[in-house]
Amino acid sequence: MPTKSDGSHYVLNYGYDRVRVVSPLRVGHPFRYRNRIADVRRKSDDAFVIKLDVTVEVKGSHTPFMVCESLVYWARGQDMATPAVVS
Repeated sequence: MPTKSDGSHYVLNYGYDRVRVVSPLRVGHPFRYRNRIADVRRKSDDAFVIKLDVTVEVKGSHTPFMVCESLVYWARGQDMATPAVVS
């Protein structure tokens, strides 16, 4: 089921920490991106930084391609004005 928004919140890529490329990922090999929420830290009343533990697995390999921590900034209750149209 797709996520629906009323336009009052947004999510931004906040960066990556502890990125480790463990083994090669060859062109054309199928892979799977897996993540789990490791931590949620409050930045303000309506904003959070979510830390995800990420593993990118390659089909047929016992060693992952990459492991890292992904940081996501999530803000809710924001008045997101419609961008002005420039003509």
